[in-house]
Amino acid sequence: MNGDKKIIEESELEKELKEMEKLEREVEAKVEEKVQEKKTEEKKEELSEEEVKKIVEKTLMDEGLIRYRVIAFEIPSMFIATKYHEDEKSRSAKIEFHAYDVSKKLQSLRSSFYNILRKFAFNSLTGWLVPSSIPDNEFKFYIDGLNNVMNSINQLLKQINYPERKVYVLEVYLPRNYIIDQLKKYIEELKMDVNEMKKKIQEQKVAKSTIKKYMSEINELEQIISKLENELRRLETQS
Repeated sequence: MNGDKKIIEESELEKELKEMEKLEREVEAKVEEKVQEKKTEEKKEELSEEEVKKIVEKTLMDEGLIRYRVIAFEIPSMFIATKYHEDEKSRSAKIEFHAYDVSKKLQSLRSSFYNILRKFAFNSLTGWLVPSSIPDNEFKFYIDGLNNVMNSINQLLKQINYPERKVYVLEVYLPRNYIIDQLKKYIEELKMDVNEMKKKIQEQKVAKSTIKKYMSEINELEQIISKLENELRRLETQS
């Protein structure tokens, strides 16, 4: 089942990428056309960089594209500090944590990284997208948090002679409809997580200590959902 799901996800991503490439070619042609029109209007005088930027921005928006920030990164899994070998007796693969402390800390840091990430971004086929409605100071606060965690991860990677990782902030233009679609899917996933935890609490299938933890997570997720729904309404209003 996991293999089928992965194939479906890769197929969806490939389809999205092809559509974006086609749209990119169409937009590039229209941008060039607009620039040439502007030059003709101004008797072929050279346009300033700022004027070209404005033409490009307007053309992209007219084509339904909006500027969005993408958080790009690569976090190694806890299994990066493991060794695989085949057991001669059972003929089965075995995993050895040859750097157990590193693996354990990596697992904890990965969790911290994603806990920060989901507070201000949402996952999509393109990567983690940052709503443009987030204030700059709030955005900087979260990015600083991600970089701090990544620095701790890099300190661990040095111990097992692995190269450092970085967090990149990319500004790209994406189709508004695509962002809306991905945001809706992410919100639905979060709501499913919330409902699942509420169901377990109601059916008393978890310990009291776990209930307290679930209640805290539910409260946090519902706040995140509320913010994302505001972003969704903002995007749909602009459509």
